[in-house]
Amino acid sequence: MGTQSLNPHNDYCQHIVDTEHRPQNFIRDVGLADQFEEYPKLRELIRLKDKLISTTNTPPMYFKQ
Repeated sequence: MGTQSLNPHNDYCQHIVDTEHRPQNFIRDVGLADQFEEYPKLRELIRLKDKLISTTNTPPMYFKQ
C-alpha cells in the first residue's frame, strides 16, 4: 500500500506545489486586537511588554559595506 490509506489526509506539500501558497497564510481569526480578549491578564502582560520594548529599544546597528 505504501503511503496510500483508506483515511484521507491533508497533503500540505502538494498544496504548496499546486498553488504556490503556504497553508499558514490562511490561518483564520488571528487579529492582534482581539487575540487575547478572553485572557485579560495575558493581554495586560503583552501591553506592558510592548510598552517596555518601545521605551528601551535601540535602533538597529550595522556596518554597511
